[in-house]
Amino acid sequence: SINAHPGNRVFRSWIQDYKSTYNLASTKAEKSRVVNIILDKVRKLSPSGRFLQKASTNSSAELCMANSDDGWWEEIDEVKAMAKISQALREGAPAFRAAHGKGKDNKNK
Repeated sequence: SINAHPGNRVFRSWIQDYKSTYNLASTKAEKSRVVNIILDKVRKLSPSGRFLQKASTNSSAELCMANSDDGWWEEIDEVKAMAKISQALREGAPAFRAAHGKGKDNKNK
């Protein structure tokens, strides 16, 4: 399964490591810094990590990678990768913020 892939397990562990920092950040700039830390960690893996998505039927074959179990995959751009990291960091955020006394009324700038 995709969740069992070693790279995805490492990614999820980094998300857990930085989740509190991200969700307790008071500005968008602080949140962006956390996202960039994780993106940098992925890039510095050896071999370098990548963010992939299922390839659409009209994707160029030379941009795709085959996976015998799951079909074709393609790398996503940096903007989408950052959005993916942010989304992962936000999972469970309302409950986390409530437990730490930081609600929607303290909305980030």
